[in-house]
Amino acid sequence: MSAAGGVGSAEGLARLYAAAITGVDGGDPLLTPETISAMSQEQVWGLDRLSGLVNAFAVVFMKPHVSRNFGSHRAFGHEGANAALGFADPAYGLGFGYIPQRAEDGRTQGKAHRLAAEVRRAASALS
Repeated sequence: MSAAGGVGSAEGLARLYAAAITGVDGGDPLLTPETISAMSQEQVWGLDRLSGLVNAFAVVFMKPHVSRNFGSHRAFGHEGANAALGFADPAYGLGFGYIPQRAEDGRTQGKAHRLAAEVRRAASALS
């Protein structure tokens, strides 16, 4: 995965989002509860003039909605090129990263979103 010169893996993406909200490897979360709350609040919703699609955004990050249903109402993250997806979902206490090997459909019908839904179901079953 690359964007603006960055390169990473699905595991690295998931660990970064998990570190932000829960911490990893015994470390403290990178974000405070107040910051997580702010990042979880939808700021804008509607037609994205760049993509021509309906989108929702919080501070910096995308928010889930009907056609981009990647997490709970508290989730924040971003879809990338070729349907890559990374997000944190404080409601489930998880970080998620998916990077396809080939171009795929994105948004709710895509593989990343279906996989994210299964991960959330599994997390719910554990609690």
